[in-house]
Amino acid sequence: MGTFREEFVELSGAKVQLIRGGKGSPLLLLHGAGGNPGWLQFHDMLAKHYEIYLPTHPGFGRSTRPDWLDTMSDMVDFYLDFLDRGDLQRVPVIGFSMGGWLAAELTATCPERVPKLALVDAVGLKVEGADIADIFLLTPQELTPLVFYDVNQVAERDKLFPVKPTPEEVELRDNSQIMAQLLGWKPYMHNPKLTHRLRRVKSPTLVVWGKQDRLVPLAHGEAYCNAIRGAELKVIDRCGHAPQLERPAEFVALIEEFLARP
Repeated sequence: MGTFREEFVELSGAKVQLIRGGKGSPLLLLHGAGGNPGWLQFHDMLAKHYEIYLPTHPGFGRSTRPDWLDTMSDMVDFYLDFLDRGDLQRVPVIGFSMGGWLAAELTATCPERVPKLALVDAVGLKVEGADIADIFLLTPQELTPLVFYDVNQVAERDKLFPVKPTPEEVELRDNSQIMAQLLGWKPYMHNPKLTHRLRRVKSPTLVVWGKQDRLVPLAHGEAYCNAIRGAELKVIDRCGHAPQLERPAEFVALIEEFLARP
């Protein structure tokens, strides 16, 4: 694994965990409802050409939530403060699952701050006939076949899904679950207005989807492409909800090609 460092940043009433590593221009990664997975193989690959910013959202994992923050639009406000604090005037953003919803809202709010946007199996939209599975009602055992095409493809599965998690790991996972419910329970995992707000996204946008995603069906990727002018959809076969975990080399190749375009 490459070198990365972890720090805590106090900002807007929150104390957030921030993992940083790599060399090059900055790249902001926004994690999903399960919380910050920590530094993984795909981060190492991206860090060869980019300085990776991997924050844990307020309320998730080890990051505290200020009283004022309890909606997705509040989270967007927090991340605008985060960009200002990090002197990140313009930074490409990759959002995964619920972090994709956040990335889309952030870019629609301040399109001039996000020169390139990548959405990876993102929630955020309501698509008729293609419901998002209810992650809050399912056990981890029930979730696994929905999230992964083949969990044995995930090289880091033991680190990500320990058979016997420590009390701290359980607590961090519970924190993330509670915060995800606060943001995405009603309406479930979407903003009815987002499909209209996406007209404001002017950035080149790449939408990446696992073809066999049974958590957030591919129709959601198509809906994002229809709502964002010029967005491009790349589908990875033999892959579920987390291409960055199941197909890291393929995923990173798509991202790097997209980010390298002039």
